[in-house]
Amino acid sequence: MANLANTMEANAAAILQVVQRLAQPTGSRNENGEGAEDSLRGVPRTLTAFRKADPPVFNGSANHTEANNGFQAVECTLLTQHVPYNKFVEYATYQLVGEAQQWWQGERRVLHQQNVNITWALFEEAFNKKYFHGSLREARELELL
Repeated sequence: MANLANTMEANAAAILQVVQRLAQPTGSRNENGEGAEDSLRGVPRTLTAFRKADPPVFNGSANHTEANNGFQAVECTLLTQHVPYNKFVEYATYQLVGEAQQWWQGERRVLHQQNVNITWALFEEAFNKKYFHGSLREARELELL
């Protein structure tokens, strides 16, 4: 459990560093233009631009650390690429492959049949229930054996 807490703390620190670097004024970058602010900073990005940022794909691994790290990395990419909040689920689920994609297609179908508005918070809750909390329970059970 301590290992999981350390991993989550390290992920949070890494995300904070990325956000802080992005918030640096243009003047703090080097003179040859590397890292210079692009003309679209702050403008909502397309799916193509989001994909160029190379967010990780997730295949439905039962490893809770991999699931958590992948989710946080995709969320960080959504934020740093200025993806509109109402597109978070669409863009994030594009990164699901294999078993994870099949899970989401079924989950989305059920939610649509219930006329549920699929928000980022709802997606995060469903993802955690499927890939994070179940694995965490299994890890605790193994520790008790």
